[in-house]
Amino acid sequence: NRIRSSRHGGKITAAINGHTNISVLGELPESDAVHIAEKQLGLVPAPELNNHAACIETIANLVRDHCDLPKLFHGVSAAKPAVAANATAHPTFRIGIAKDEAFHFYYQDDLEKFTKRGVELVEVSPLRDAFPDNLDGMIIGGGFPERYAAALTDNRQFRAGLKSAIEAGLPVHAECGGLMYLCRALAIDSTRYNMVGTFDATVSMREKPVGRGYVKLRRLTDDKVIAAHEFHHSTVQIDDQPFAYAVERGYGIDGRHDGICCFNAHASYAHFRHTRQLPWVDEFLSRIENAGSPAAAAGRQ
Repeated sequence: NRIRSSRHGGKITAAINGHTNISVLGELPESDAVHIAEKQLGLVPAPELNNHAACIETIANLVRDHCDLPKLFHGVSAAKPAVAANATAHPTFRIGIAKDEAFHFYYQDDLEKFTKRGVELVEVSPLRDAFPDNLDGMIIGGGFPERYAAALTDNRQFRAGLKSAIEAGLPVHAECGGLMYLCRALAIDSTRYNMVGTFDATVSMREKPVGRGYVKLRRLTDDKVIAAHEFHHSTVQIDDQPFAYAVERGYGIDGRHDGICCFNAHASYAHFRHTRQLPWVDEFLSRIENAGSPAAAAGRQ
């Protein structure tokens, strides 16, 4: 891709043909129309992209016009892939998921794991919404709470509602930005912004990344080693708090530990991906089952 001339493309194709047995299917030209600008931690977040539909359409047209699609799809079945059987059946749960400009780092496949298990995911915005009633659990993913710290502070109803629900036993899974949001305060330069306050801790923003890349965590409850990743520009100052993981690779909260728990809220800097080795979706649903499912107990079908 990013071929700037026929001579440029010819040289690359000749090198591939001369040194490998890989087929060249096409050459995609350089195009500003499909350029995605970079921002803190990488690319511009999806909620901030206004031209994504046009960008995808342009990419499709480039591939159609410059690639040998019959060769690409030769022998590929047009049948739809088989739908995997659902994992262990769970009662229908109603789980809130923080989804707005401040929190939006989720693996789509993981969200689909929930829906395939009969879970109703309720998208809520800690920036604008009131905290919903009758939830069985809450997921707060990564994002950029530091960019929207003032607005998160101003939405007192959501913060108070979430804090009360956690203290009443609501299971919560929080990652990175979610961890920051559940702390007592977020300090940016000389300004402190009030957050939820579940954890008696203060988050401070740093100019450079503190933790970045793949991590290996050893779960202290059963010594299971977990593969995950982290990417954060903040640190957490916390005292007298038991940790969930020992860091074998990475940084986590203090260079040696990651993961903190309070009531039934679990939070870490690590971002998890549901795999056979780390079935965090099923583990979270089991936590909800063990908590007694307050929404189901309220009579919701």
